[in-house]
Amino acid sequence: MQWRELMPPARGLKSHWFYILLSLAAEDRHGLAISRDVLALSDGQVKLWPATLYGSLDELATRGWIEELPENHARTQHESERKRFYLVPTFVPRDLLRSSH
Repeated sequence: MQWRELMPPARGLKSHWFYILLSLAAEDRHGLAISRDVLALSDGQVKLWPATLYGSLDELATRGWIEELPENHARTQHESERKRFYLVPTFVPRDLLRSSH
């Protein structure tokens, strides 16, 4: 069964935001990893081009639905220092709950 069938996006929640949040719920990721995961989670239905991806990440961070990890967080030796990593906060923002009603 596909994620689309299990958990449809809440009314008013953009589908690509839903998949970004779903991707980050599994683990902290950087932009390209999020994009690849969204493509896999959506069975190829949602492709995030860079402008859409980073615009969405900025908007979700502004709303408090995700957070960018600080630049000094632990990285593997093969990861570029230019990569920006994101996570879902441990709390559920109130406006996210409101958008699902």
